[in-house]
Amino acid sequence: MRDITVLARKSKKVKESSRASQGWHRLTGVPAGPRRVRGKAYFVLDDQPPEEAEKLFPKGGVLVTYVLHAEYYGLSMKASGIVTKVESILSHSAIIARELGIPCVTGVDVR
Repeated sequence: MRDITVLARKSKKVKESSRASQGWHRLTGVPAGPRRVRGKAYFVLDDQPPEEAEKLFPKGGVLVTYVLHAEYYGLSMKASGIVTKVESILSHSAIIARELGIPCVTGVDVR
């Protein structure tokens, strides 16, 4: 057993951009670690075969999925960040992200 290694969250106001008028949706979630990343997001279905997903997912992409299963560990190692729908700072994706030192946001859903 060990302590949860998440730093305290800081809240800050975010300005609404013109993207909302262009049909973009704001996504919100729970940060599962202290870091940030910017990159191109790639959605991977959780029922997609891991071998196929690893071929299509580029190194440095932001992995977006419903839930991160253990079979997708190779994707985690290629990702610069992880975004999941499952909400928990103790979820598999959050723990793997902290171990790899990459940012993770959980509980993300279109509002």
